[in-house]
Amino acid sequence: REMRARPAMEDAGTTPRVVLDALQRENLGWNLDKASEFGVPVKTWVRALKAVETDAAESVGGLLFLLHRAEAAAAMMRAGYRPATDPSGRLTWSRG
Repeated sequence: REMRARPAMEDAGTTPRVVLDALQRENLGWNLDKASEFGVPVKTWVRALKAVETDAAESVGGLLFLLHRAEAAAAMMRAGYRPATDPSGRLTWSRG
């Protein structure tokens, strides 16, 4: 996936950080589609993105990794779990 994404991003003249910044918008069509795909409101999808955001998103591979983690986070949130961060900054989950 990274080998396909990198040239497309370069051709578009964009960077992973610009894409990640755009993904914070609830009205972005891609976010609406992903929320629907995972059966969650778009606010929940955007919260899932924010929950997993890491510095790794500075590269194409990091951005793809983040998107995969966000998909897993959305599934966890749909199941009733809430994301949190422990004192060392790691993502944790609580039920409720």
